Amino acid sequence: ALGADLMRIMLAAQLILVASSFATCVLQSYKYFLIPALSPIVYSLGMVFGIIALSDRYGIYGPAYGVIVGAVLHFLIQLPLLKKVGFSFSFSLNLKDKGIREIFSLMPPRLLSVLIANAMATINNSLAILISAPSVVFLKFASQLQFFPIHLFGMPIAAALLPTLSAETSEKNLDKFKKTFITSLHQMLFLVLPASVILLVLRIPVVRLVYGVDNFPWEATVKTAYALAFFSLSAFAQSSVYMLTRAFYALRDTKTPVVVSGVTIIINVLLSVIFVKTFGFGVWSVALSFTITSLIDLLALMFLLSRKVGGFSMESLIIPFTKISYATVFMGLSLYIPLKLLDEYVFDSTRTVNLLVITVVSIFAGIASYLFFTKIFRVKEVQLLYRLVSKLKINSQKPAVVIETSAH
Repeated sequence: ALGADLMRIMLAAQLILVASSFATCVLQSYKYFLIPALSPIVYSLGMVFGIIALSDRYGIYGPAYGVIVGAVLHFLIQLPLLKKVGFSFSFSLNLKDKGIREIFSLMPPRLLSVLIANAMATINNSLAILISAPSVVFLKFASQLQFFPIHLFGMPIAAALLPTLSAETSEKNLDKFKKTFITSLHQMLFLVLPASVILLVLRIPVVRLVYGVDNFPWEATVKTAYALAFFSLSAFAQSSVYMLTRAFYALRDTKTPVVVSGVTIIINVLLSVIFVKTFGFGVWSVALSFTITSLIDLLALMFLLSRKVGGFSMESLIIPFTKISYATVFMGLSLYIPLKLLDEYVFDSTRTVNLLVITVVSIFAGIASYLFFTKIFRVKEVQLLYRLVSKLKINSQKPAVVIETSAH
């Protein structure tokens, strides 16, 4: 009975998410990408709310209700923009329409890739159970946090990239296709790498602030933070894979990403089994195997895309990435130093307010350092921050996409 009740609650949330996902597609077709990218984040916040605020009153039903809260927020955050574009629902299905038929022809590989992704998550959870029952929770909490930079930066840039690349594919302009892809990739890395290093360095404060200083035991905090550290190392790879997949979609190739995903999930399972069963590593090893798999996925897709479009200029691909990486390393140091100094000599971090101050000060120091070194290294993507402010205006009458094609 308990399982059936929980399933009914979760099913209601899935129905809401179906409608919200449709809203996401509509907004992206109008080139609105920021709000749809934020919707998964508020969905995760809803689940966290259910765990922290509703568990005491509703017990095991609390997290399930949190999923519904998250699903409702997922939809509501998109509703104002949906009304703004003048969307109104009417049922009509013409199976002879050329666009509908093309969707159905391209859908099976995409559906298979979604199933593969869900299978990987299920397998990772199963392996975490072999370590200990609470390890599943630690892995899930860490996974939710590591998706923050991906959902905020990686996915919206990838979504904005698809129509541009599709148009250039239709024009048979592969040179422009390659320039657009590389430039957009660097823009994404410029945003995702610093966000992921924040999660890496400030993993303990972030976990404590999000999941509760008093409600989350210290041992659980450490294990979740440890898994988050390894997950955060793959944020740039996961975001890059989203972009590479869209590049293949623009080339009308939905099969290659699925084949690569199928191979990498096998590698992921093998690595996780070796780490957990052979070496007896903790839940962090499941996150490590996922990170290694993401890097393999990235390298394989990049190699195959390069072959498909006639090769990328290694200089234009590597040099900007190297500059951004160096700036990110200095940012990591700028995060770590104030974190340690404030924690040991200034504030008592067992109090939530003090922990929040330490985290905010460290983040500001890290961001200032990152902006300084990206300017020193002449990283052109630093201008993207100003373009984001000017172009991604939610209330503007004309939506804009931050996709530039200037060469490095």
